[in-house]
Amino acid sequence: MPGWVWDIYNPTPVMPATVIAMIVSSYQETKAQPGLYNKNVSIWAPPPLMAEGEAEFAAEAVAKQIKFLETYFDITYELPKIDSAAIPDFAAGAMENWVRPLRIKISLIVVS
Repeated sequence: MPGWVWDIYNPTPVMPATVIAMIVSSYQETKAQPGLYNKNVSIWAPPPLMAEGEAEFAAEAVAKQIKFLETYFDITYELPKIDSAAIPDFAAGAMENWVRPLRIKISLIVVS
C-alpha cells in the first residue's frame, strides 16, 4: 500500500504478555564488541549519554554477565539478541522483559 511502512518480525517464543515491552524514542544504539558473547548485545540510550561513551561499557558488561549466567546456570538465552535501554527517571528502577531489559540510566550507564 503506497505511503505505508511494513515491519516484519520473527516469531517469538511463547511467553506471558507481562514480559513484553515496546519503546518509541529517538535513542541511539551501541553494540558490544564481537566475541564477548555469541549473540548481538545492544544498549539503547538518549543521544547525550551516547556522546559521553558510557554505553560501550554497559554493552560489554551485559554481554559478559549473560555469558557468565548461561555457564553458571547451564541455561541458554533463547532469543537471538539482547537489547537494553537506559531510561532516565524510570520510577520502577528496572523491569526485566525478554524483548528489552529496562534499567534506570544511573545503574546501566556510568555517568561521570
